[in-house]
Amino acid sequence: MKRFTIAFEACEEGGFRAYIKGIPEIQAIMNSDSGRKQSRVQRWATACANAETAINSLIELQSEYQDWRDGLPDNLDDSAVAGKLDTIIDLDLEEVLSTIDEARNIDLPLGYGKD
Repeated sequence: MKRFTIAFEACEEGGFRAYIKGIPEIQAIMNSDSGRKQSRVQRWATACANAETAINSLIELQSEYQDWRDGLPDNLDDSAVAGKLDTIIDLDLEEVLSTIDEARNIDLPLGYGKD
């Protein structure tokens, strides 16, 4: 309630903008890019880039799981761990990268008569 009273008094004095700029939480919002909405095309490109980064990380991890599987002793070939490792190794993540590349290269509509 005290903050509201101070804000109201500052507003009456015409200094409300100066007052809210002094509040760290509001200042952080005003200075962030999150307040600006990216276009759909920009968000699509960002999503494709993020997806590619994530899938490349999974491919690196998949390689580590392959190394783990290759290092398992023969007596564990039929174990639950081996089965789980095989499931990870059998994922076709390269195909997912191909799909992401296809999505990146789609001719997106710009809208509003810009197409």
